[in-house]
Amino acid sequence: MTAAQIAAALKQCPPEQLPKQMAQWAKDERATVRRAVEEAQKRYWAYERELERLSGLLRYERAAQQAGYGLVAGTDEAGRGPLAGPVVAAAVILPEKENYLGLNDSKKVTEKNRERLYEQITATAISWAVGIVSPQRIDTINILRATYEAMEEAVGKLTPGPEYLLVDALTLPHCPLPQEGIIHGDAKSLSIAAASIIAKVTRDRLMKTYDEIYPGYGFARHKGYGSPEHLRALEEQGPCPIHRRTFLKHILGPETAPTRQQIAGRAGEDSAAAALAEAGYEILTRNYHTREGEIDLVAKDKNTIVFVEVKCRRTGAYGCGAEAVDSRKQEKIRRAARAYLLEEGLWEQEIRFDVVEVGPGGIRIIKNAFWEQSQ
Repeated sequence: MTAAQIAAALKQCPPEQLPKQMAQWAKDERATVRRAVEEAQKRYWAYERELERLSGLLRYERAAQQAGYGLVAGTDEAGRGPLAGPVVAAAVILPEKENYLGLNDSKKVTEKNRERLYEQITATAISWAVGIVSPQRIDTINILRATYEAMEEAVGKLTPGPEYLLVDALTLPHCPLPQEGIIHGDAKSLSIAAASIIAKVTRDRLMKTYDEIYPGYGFARHKGYGSPEHLRALEEQGPCPIHRRTFLKHILGPETAPTRQQIAGRAGEDSAAAALAEAGYEILTRNYHTREGEIDLVAKDKNTIVFVEVKCRRTGAYGCGAEAVDSRKQEKIRRAARAYLLEEGLWEQEIRFDVVEVGPGGIRIIKNAFWEQSQ
């Protein structure tokens, strides 16, 4: 082999195989080969140090196993601080013999490496799961309780389930498992670090999707945090459906905090959107506003554009079902639908008007609830 070929082979060699490769070329006197061997040696030493670091991050897991517990899960969240979007938690049970090189607190890992680690963890973990709590739920119960809910949901989905739980900073009040809260756990426990990666990547991907649904805020870049760009967009456009209204009252004033009725309405829209998606609809946009009127959901059912009015049937003054869509309301929806079709260049598309009733007895999708023109 030429010296250049040897140097290239050493550079591409997996770190665990370097000792054998270096031994093969250790006595080669060519300067290029000697430099390549020296660089390979430095890379191998760095690899050994990384293995030592990862081993140290297993001390909490090992302590739990030595205490008699079998499977140990780590859990962490992403998104407690942003002004918009859900809080996402993950729970992970890692295998004993797998090297997650570079695994650390997600905030200390580059986006490229987070994506790499996400793929490795999800492919090799004994079990992993995610819990997601919506902005509307955060507004209803506060961010701490929402964080508990997301973590408990993630832990509850693990199959197989854990016998012991390691939690970043917290302990979960409604989780019956033996558990340990570790301050800065995402930097001290390998399982919690893995959960932090899963939660962060999952949430970042969600925010990129929301950026397409609600353009103009920059969600794909700042992920809902209060960056200058985000604050300017809030001043210019006001909040959108995924903003946490209780987080905005100190920024835009107390009038932005939602009423109970608004919270219930948004929760109803979330339930309706989920039911439509399950029924095969594609949700195109939510809360479409125009001076002509407003539409709760715009969806696509096969080749038909569907304009959806959501009505919540609850105790209290939250509406009274589909019959509440009177002729005046229907006309406003029609005008808004025409504006949407013109704006999107879909004027010749087949359309339909549906109503989704959300109530204590469940969710009912009423197709063709009214027509494009008054009959």
